[in-house]
Amino acid sequence: MNQSNKALQGLGIPYAALISIVFGMMILSFPIGAFVVFNSDIGDEINFEYPLSGFDFFLGGISYEIPIEFELGDAFIVIWILFLILFTISFLGPKKDFVKTLTPMIADGKQPLESNYLVTMIKWFSVLVLISGMINFVQEGVGITI
Repeated sequence: MNQSNKALQGLGIPYAALISIVFGMMILSFPIGAFVVFNSDIGDEINFEYPLSGFDFFLGGISYEIPIEFELGDAFIVIWILFLILFTISFLGPKKDFVKTLTPMIADGKQPLESNYLVTMIKWFSVLVLISGMINFVQEGVGITI
């Protein structure tokens, strides 16, 4: 193994570890989100039993309402399951699954050309969090607090 491959592998291992940590945090967010919605008392008046009288949506600038009765917890579960399905699809990837994408990063330090959807999503999520942190740091430096 030549020197450049060792350097790439030295960078690939922490990179793959960071992606794995963010992946683990994403996995943990699903049960934690359900726990927070259903077992905590965050809102005083609005909780998972809050009744909703209909489903409003806009199509072409016109408001439509589907008159169905459901609770906020029901809507959360439907959206939660939808995100879980999309997360699973992105984990399995277009051509390689998540683990098959991380293995060359750890072994060779090389990013495969055919990446996984989830790896790409984690990269962009990390960039957005970093940029948001820098913007917040600059704003606090000039006296703007959020």
